[in-house]
Amino acid sequence: MTTDHPHLLSPLDIRHADGSVTTLRNRVMMGSMHTGLEEQPDGIARMAAFYAERAAGGVALIVTGGLSPNAEGNMFAGMRTLQTDADAPPTARSPTPCTPTAR
Repeated sequence: MTTDHPHLLSPLDIRHADGSVTTLRNRVMMGSMHTGLEEQPDGIARMAAFYAERAAGGVALIVTGGLSPNAEGNMFAGMRTLQTDADAPPTARSPTPCTPTAR
């Protein structure tokens, strides 16, 4: 098979300022999007499952989205925000299921 992107499925090392390295299993990235799941009943768990499916499917880096840092950035009235420390606990679990073992 030929491809215009021969390195797409190759691992990628990300070197951090402290000298540590994070190795992504490939160079496939899923960009940020708003699913609306976080506003639904049991939405945080559903959102975690959504991202976990993408990680299991091979996406190496997922940029999550959907929450605004303040009300001015909301897409609709009453949308959840991350303005205070009290706003964070419901979202704290979403990264856990979608952190696959690096290859």
